[in-house]
Amino acid sequence: MKNHCCTMMSEFIIDERIPIKYFPKYREYNIVLSNSNAMQGINFCPWCGKQLPQNLRDAYYDLLEQDSISEDANLPSEFQTDEWWKKRDL
Repeated sequence: MKNHCCTMMSEFIIDERIPIKYFPKYREYNIVLSNSNAMQGINFCPWCGKQLPQNLRDAYYDLLEQDSISEDANLPSEFQTDEWWKKRDL
């Protein structure tokens, strides 16, 4: 099981009935808004109240732009997962 801020978050991330989604590539936590595809980013855990790690979506796209990498079929494998930010200790 992926470690998050608390046991409840770790359990509910994998429970499809709970509208909390985690996107490892961006280290991003969201609440899925009911009856839509819209999401709202969250900064604190709804269960333990701990501040969540900083979302890295902007850093991801900044790095792609900086290195002139296109997000297409030839995207390097490290950028398809959380490997890119773990490798850089972000």
